[in-house]
Amino acid sequence: MITQDDYLDAVRRELRDLDARHREAVLADLREHFADATEQGRSPEEISRALGTPREISERAYEEFGRSGSTAERLRTVLTVAAIVVAVVTAVFVAFLLPSYTVADGTGDETAETLAAYAGFAAALVTLVPALVVTVPLVVPRRARGGTSLAVAIVLTLMAVVGGFTIGGFAVPIAMLAWAAVVVPRGARRGGFGVVSHIVGAMLVVSPFAVLTRGILTGTVGLSAWGIVVVVVITAVAVLIGFGVRAAGWLLLVIGAAVMIATLVFPSMLAVALWAMGGLYVTIGLSHAVAPVRARISPR
Repeated sequence: MITQDDYLDAVRRELRDLDARHREAVLADLREHFADATEQGRSPEEISRALGTPREISERAYEEFGRSGSTAERLRTVLTVAAIVVAVVTAVFVAFLLPSYTVADGTGDETAETLAAYAGFAAALVTLVPALVVTVPLVVPRRARGGTSLAVAIVLTLMAVVGGFTIGGFAVPIAMLAWAAVVVPRGARRGGFGVVSHIVGAMLVVSPFAVLTRGILTGTVGLSAWGIVVVVVITAVAVLIGFGVRAAGWLLLVIGAAVMIATLVFPSMLAVALWAMGGLYVTIGLSHAVAPVRARISPR
């Protein structure tokens, strides 16, 4: 048998990410409602059913007030750390792995020569700059992190654009994660992400297929059986993301990481494009997996 204290304790646990001031206001309203309903002879079970489950109460509260700064900061930290990891791996890739594979090729073909021209120690120094830039939001005072994250995202985007399709292309995943570290925390403060955000994410997941489709139609790209499987799997993941299935975000994160790892193992003229696509999937997947979902129920 549920009691008033049991119900309020459950609601308090669900509201752990709500600002303390708003949390106490919600609990005070519930206590008042319990008191009024009890005077009318209603039992705690009846009152609880009328109010809704603690999860429903919390969803309505988050929709109205948004989540606390602590949740937003955790999300910012997670996405920023992911950007740092990608930035460091990018620097190592360009400095050591990419040159070693092109030299080992030994064929003297255009692919190896072109990659060698854009890889090496000097390029690694360039790619280390984004790694340093993206760490800035973690070392500034907390009150300045929002603005700093925005400035870092803009700077990294400019660096990717200035770098062009070669070195700049390798910086694209870092810039995308930096923008996620701006957008996701702000969305969390406003109560989470809804249907429109999920649909946009799904469209971004399948966006690389636009280039693939054009290549198939013009006959410049062939699609093997494995290629068809990959397209089907990613399309299915995109559909699940469109419906807001959180597990699909983790799956897309794994797919994106696998694409980036494959780029490390099998570098080619498509290395920049594959690296950017893998970074896109990592960014969308991680953002979708950790971002809070906006409540979809109506207050009773």
